[in-house]
Amino acid sequence: MKKISLISYQDSGVGFYRIYQPGRVLRREGLVKDARSFPFSGTGQGNFYEMDDRTYMEVTKDTDVIWATLPYTEERMIKLLNLRKHWNCKLVIDIDDNLYAVPHNNVEQVKTAKLMPAIQASIAMADGVTVSVPRLQDVYKNLNKEFYVNNNGLDFDIWDKLKKTNKKHEGIRIGWRGASGHFDDLAIVKPVLKELQKNYPVTIVTLGEKMDEEYETHHWVGMLEYPQKLASMDLDIAVVPLVDSAYNRCKSNLCYLEFSALKVPTVLSPVENQKDHPTLYAKSKYEWYDQLEKLIKSSALRQELTQKNYDFVKENYNITQQVHPLNDWMNKLKRRTDLEP
Repeated sequence: MKKISLISYQDSGVGFYRIYQPGRVLRREGLVKDARSFPFSGTGQGNFYEMDDRTYMEVTKDTDVIWATLPYTEERMIKLLNLRKHWNCKLVIDIDDNLYAVPHNNVEQVKTAKLMPAIQASIAMADGVTVSVPRLQDVYKNLNKEFYVNNNGLDFDIWDKLKKTNKKHEGIRIGWRGASGHFDDLAIVKPVLKELQKNYPVTIVTLGEKMDEEYETHHWVGMLEYPQKLASMDLDIAVVPLVDSAYNRCKSNLCYLEFSALKVPTVLSPVENQKDHPTLYAKSKYEWYDQLEKLIKSSALRQELTQKNYDFVKENYNITQQVHPLNDWMNKLKRRTDLEP
C-alpha cells in the first residue's frame, strides 16, 4: 500500500484514535509513503462533515485505500463510493460503537435511530470494515463479510513524554473522565466516592462532566492537547465504572489504557473488553469502596499496580506494533466487484 487517505468525520477523540493517529503511525513506520487526511485540529468543536469536493479530491488523489469513520448519511457514502470508483481504490469504513444499543439517555440516541438505514448501507457497501472490539464484528456481521479488529492503541512517543505538574497535594486525588452519555456509569461510583470523602482526605477530580459542586472539574480540551491535560491532573487513582449493557460491552478499554500509560492505578468494572487486565475490579458499591480504600491506604499497592499496568498496556496496546498487521490486512483486502454499476 503506497498511499492511504484518512477521512475523519469527527474532529475529536474518535477521529484521532480511530483514523488520524494510526494513519500517522503507518507513515512513520514506513508502511505507506503518503497518508493524507481531512483537516484535523482535534478540538472537537465542530465536525468536518461537509468538506468541499476539492478537499475530497486532494486528500484521495491516486490513493490505494480510503479509510473513513462512519459517514452516517447516504449523501456522504455516495461521495465515498464515487471517489472509490474514480481512483480505483478500496474503501474501508471504521465503526467503534454498537449503534443498535445507544442508551435512551444518550443525547445521540434519537438522531442515531433516524440515521440507521444510512448507517447500515455504509457498512454494507464498504470493501472492508475496521472495528474497535471483537463483539462489534458480531453486531454487524450480517452487513459485511470483511472485518478487522483494530484495537484502540496508544502512541508511547506521545504518552512517555508527558509531564505531571508535580505539585504537592494533600491526600489522594481520585479521577474519572467521561462525557454526558456516561452518567449511568458514573452513578455506580458517585455515592462511593462521597462516602470515601467522609472518611479519608480524598479529592474527586473529573474531566469532561461535572459530578458535583464540591468536586474539582476540568473541561475538555482539544485532542492534541488532551494527553497532557490528563497528565496535569496529577491523579493518584482512577476509576472506570461501566454498566454491563449491550452498548458498553462494545466499548473499548481506552480509559484504562490512558490512565495506565500515565502510571495511574485503576479500579474497573469487569465489563467485556475491560476484563483480564492486571488491575483491581469491583461490581457492587461495597466492592468499589473496598478496592478504593485499599489503594488509598497503600502507596506500595498503588506503585505495584502502576508498573504492572503500564507494562501490560505498552506490550499489548502499542500502536507502533498494531499498525503492522493492520497494514497487512488492508493490503490483502480484495476490492469488491459487486459495487460497480
